[in-house]
This record gives sequence, C-alpha cells and structure tokens, in this order.
Amino acid sequence: MQLVKFLRSYEAYAANETAKFEKAMAEKLIAAGYAIEHRLEAKAATSTVAAAK
Repeated sequence: MQLVKFLRSYEAYAANETAKFEKAMAEKLIAAGYAIEHRLEAKAATSTVAAAK
C-alpha cells in the first residue's frame, strides 16, 4: 500500500485529499499527474507556553 496526496480531482477524491492505494495504482496516479507520494512527517513537539517569572 502506498499513501498519495491528490494534486487535482480524481473520481471521488478532491485535490489535497490523501488516500492509500495498491502500489501499482498509486504509481499510475502519480505518473498521470493526479497525485504525489505522501509521507507522514512527525512534527516536533513545541511549547507555546512561556515560562512565567
């Protein structure tokens, strides 16, 4: 399975949506320009709370 992010609409999927497909189908979508490979990136935990003194 491969996760893709759509660049434009394809069937029931809208641009910017993500979905998992079998590798062969994902490669077809990417080659046709409908999607790009999408990788989940871990976001660094950041604190927005300032230390009170």
